[in-house]
Amino acid sequence: MLINRQQIYIDFSNFDSTQSHISQDVVDDALNKVQQTFSEVQVDFTLERPKFGDYSTIEVTNTSTEPGNYWGRAEQSSLDPNDNGQIRLDNIESQIEHLDISLDQVSNAIANSISHEAGHLMGLDHTQDFTRVMGNQVNPNMINHQLTFSPSEVNVMNSEVNNMHTSPGEANSMYGENCNLNEDDIYLDHEIEPTGFDSEETYDTDGFDFGLG
Repeated sequence: MLINRQQIYIDFSNFDSTQSHISQDVVDDALNKVQQTFSEVQVDFTLERPKFGDYSTIEVTNTSTEPGNYWGRAEQSSLDPNDNGQIRLDNIESQIEHLDISLDQVSNAIANSISHEAGHLMGLDHTQDFTRVMGNQVNPNMINHQLTFSPSEVNVMNSEVNNMHTSPGEANSMYGENCNLNEDDIYLDHEIEPTGFDSEETYDTDGFDFGLG
């Protein structure tokens, strides 16, 4: 029996290591954690752009000039195996560098961010459970733990893979006016209380109190 699998290309072409204090070892550890998090999901992550077939791309960048404090964002159009996402390592780094945390915690922040946006690409919505990858606000668990998916979320993603590779999807441009972006915005001001969701154009912005310190 043929098992459908989704390809996700992790694109580091717009990551400038000379502008970052994050070492390659930390990045490699984060990518290993992503693989572990998706071990039961029908998805293959690759650092090389696939030469054929449908695939999603998650751009990992620290050179973007776009405004916003978001850690990541992703398209989420049902049944489209070519949806894309983005991880802003510059925002992640600038907002955790003042914290007294270990290299393992830095890799947790990167891994959980990639897994979260990949989860959107695989059809998942936010959850109110902050102990899971898809928690709807950036929170301390994203740094302190390697988060996981619930069994039901794993089932949803595998079902989505099977559906997207048997049904035509409606492709969206990541930055086009028709795309649905989930943008995970953070504010590391300990005086700010959680504000929930505010609809802004085509994506949701999440405001919160990070609660560390």
